[in-house]
Amino acid sequence: MKLNDPFIYAGANELDDESILNFYIQSNEYDKILSKKNIFVIGQRGSGKSMILKYNTLSLQLMQSKNKIPDIIGIYVPCNRPYFRKQEYMLLESTYEKAIVSEHFLVLSIAKQLINTLLAHQNILLTENDMIEIADELNFLFDIECTANNCLTQMRRYLTKKFKEMQELLLTHPEKLKINALSFGTLIFPIIEMINNCENLQNKHITFLIDDAQQLNQMQMQTLNTWISYRDNSLLSFKIAITGKEEYLFHTETENSIMENHDFLEILLEENMFGSKADFNQFAKEVVQKRLELVQFGITDPNKYFAADKDIAKELQTIKQKYIKGQYPESKKFQPEQRRKNASKIHRAIYFREILSKHKANKPKKIYTGFDTITGISTGVIRNLLIMCSEMYSRDDEHFERKSKNKPPQIRTSTQYEAILDLSKKKWMDLKTIDRRVSHCSKEDAEKLHLFFENFGNMLLEKILNPESTEKRILSFYITDTQINRSYVQEMDRLFSIAKQDGYLYTRLGPDKSGGKTVWYTPNRLLWPNLGLDPLGENGRFSLGITTIQSMFETKISSTKFQDGGLFNVT
Repeated sequence: MKLNDPFIYAGANELDDESILNFYIQSNEYDKILSKKNIFVIGQRGSGKSMILKYNTLSLQLMQSKNKIPDIIGIYVPCNRPYFRKQEYMLLESTYEKAIVSEHFLVLSIAKQLINTLLAHQNILLTENDMIEIADELNFLFDIECTANNCLTQMRRYLTKKFKEMQELLLTHPEKLKINALSFGTLIFPIIEMINNCENLQNKHITFLIDDAQQLNQMQMQTLNTWISYRDNSLLSFKIAITGKEEYLFHTETENSIMENHDFLEILLEENMFGSKADFNQFAKEVVQKRLELVQFGITDPNKYFAADKDIAKELQTIKQKYIKGQYPESKKFQPEQRRKNASKIHRAIYFREILSKHKANKPKKIYTGFDTITGISTGVIRNLLIMCSEMYSRDDEHFERKSKNKPPQIRTSTQYEAILDLSKKKWMDLKTIDRRVSHCSKEDAEKLHLFFENFGNMLLEKILNPESTEKRILSFYITDTQINRSYVQEMDRLFSIAKQDGYLYTRLGPDKSGGKTVWYTPNRLLWPNLGLDPLGENGRFSLGITTIQSMFETKISSTKFQDGGLFNVT
């Protein structure tokens, strides 16, 4: 794959195998994938789930090992296909029949991906004697007339036919469903045993890489969980990618729960996503550096290619010194020793306050530069990072093409802040039309979400403008007092779910006051430059009561109403 723009974002399913190998960043955490454990990979859209699964497919493993068959054979099964969205089974009255049909379509999809993989690599995986044995086994198990030369092709045709037959039965003869339906035990397991008897595949482990499993219907999730609950990983395992725990059911067909560390392990892609020492910062740097190395522009250090404005560091340092000397309202109540401790936390907030307290036209610009800023604005999602980098690159590529026919030696600081401000403005404009992109989102829902984020921005603005406020750089929140208004919690969850689906809100588990875990909510940080706010936050969260949440969805609240000890509390 030739890259004109090294930062162009493409999902893993849009990339060829060579590009995935080139772009993939190794991680010790991701090495769990090549194990015999059942694993859930959890992360928002654009966080790299599909890339992880695709990298561990048999095709990619063979490319890396020069056709040496790996011990763990990864079979990629995408769930964002039309046959997973079929709703005809809902016409059935019997829950049992619905479950049978749902499992039938699920196992056919998995089996077809498995057979396609064997077909693609049969010269490496299978001997002539294996093909004879497979043909005999397929004939015995499934009444498929085939020879050693065409047995896998015939099996694929058989699976396609079964898709078609079930679709027809649903519409014409639903009473025959039970007779014709296939299951894990009658389709998948016999194929696995057949493969395990092949000369080159004995003692090999099959792992099904199930992508976007949140798109399965409820019964298919329960079926998948039932397989996981068996915990016999001698022959096969499952690696399941989902966008969030709240979008997936974790119980079986018999309503038993599957549990972390008992039935499965987790990889949380958004854990430790924020802060200068966060895992995501290092990961983002490696992603961009690798792409710069591939195109050989000369500069491969992201911090140099996306350099911060040279005057910003000086200006911030000057503010720190003035703060230590007690020259700002924020420093008056502290002794010199405490000012020195506070200076590194407060100097950015003072920078923004001084600009925002002047005429509205004086929005911050130069501070929206530098790779750390771009990484912070991406809110822990690699897609967001690459979209910004790509926008900046394309603007400078056009500029340098006109001037010298050369590629950008590095991205100009003016290009960086102009691109960030334009993308931030567009993010707000797109929020008004979120109902056109997310199902079950009405125009009224879109207006409520726009109002909520506008109010949240006003709260951040008050923190910046009020010298008496504390914790000025907190950009996340968690929710309290849900027992006061339980009837609204469901509505809040619905609206936040819409925001999450379109990349306006991100969640992760964080500690609460009691020592347990609670959900932390972080609005997309790309929203804040358009309001002249600081998109680089610090580790922490606001406490928002459910009544306040409701008000923020329904009433415009000016920044002056957000005072410490009022609507918001910081923990």
